[in-house]
Amino acid sequence: MIRRTVWLASIAVLVGALAFGGWPRHDAPRTPAQRVEHLATIVRCPTCSGVSVAQSEAPLARSARQEMERQVAAGRSDQDIEDYFIARYGDDALLTPRRGGAVRVAWVLPIGVAAVAVGVVVVGTRRWRRGDPGAGEADVADVRLVEEALEVRR
Repeated sequence: MIRRTVWLASIAVLVGALAFGGWPRHDAPRTPAQRVEHLATIVRCPTCSGVSVAQSEAPLARSARQEMERQVAAGRSDQDIEDYFIARYGDDALLTPRRGGAVRVAWVLPIGVAAVAVGVVVVGTRRWRRGDPGAGEADVADVRLVEEALEVRR
């Protein structure tokens, strides 16, 4: 019983670490220039495919960087600036999805299913190796049914 509890606790810790520990962090840099640089790396270029505003030289990307500079100078938070670009360009404005309900479920659910599957395989393998009574053994009534069916068939 203790081994099973330790095993389940280990799986829970692993799932938690994978789900929340590997999530990208968005710590705000200190200087305004560093903040703009950081924001430019996480906001998607409106005209380019899969490229950040920092990587693109498209006119809309330059305009976006200038807008970031204006908003940082105006004292807006990084969150407010991200919200501005999401409101303007839609949910795909950021290169990485935000920590939200549906996004979190999309990351945690497969990990949880995999952990449950591993647990089922481990428990099943242990029972199979032990020769657990009742697992694959026929009782007296089953044996009689088979014998009667064989008699009728002859």
